[in-house]
Amino acid sequence: MALLVFAPPIAPLIGSTLKAQPKVLTASFGDNYSQRAADGLHAAQGLDVGLSWEGLPAQIAEIEAFLESTGGYKAFLYQVPGRTTPQAWTCPGGWERVANTLPGIDKLSVTLKRVFDLA
Repeated sequence: MALLVFAPPIAPLIGSTLKAQPKVLTASFGDNYSQRAADGLHAAQGLDVGLSWEGLPAQIAEIEAFLESTGGYKAFLYQVPGRTTPQAWTCPGGWERVANTLPGIDKLSVTLKRVFDLA
């Protein structure tokens, strides 16, 4: 099954945040001794990215419609600014839309989570 492609009509605002979240298993023992191991094949590649767009209500509505179509669980391809290739993402935490941040300008903020689905 081919992944959807997220191609917003406008670029996100400068200042997106990229948060790395490695998955680590830890076993703790006495005397503060512990052992750590990667939790899974892609353990070191867990990423969240925070993005915001400001634009005309129709542009923001187009982005919002795409996110709604994924239901928060369907993976889609998106090339995050600063990355060289598209990667698979989901939007499990939802998004926030603010109307009229300036007259006739809406804002939408979202946090995407990187996923490793089979295509």
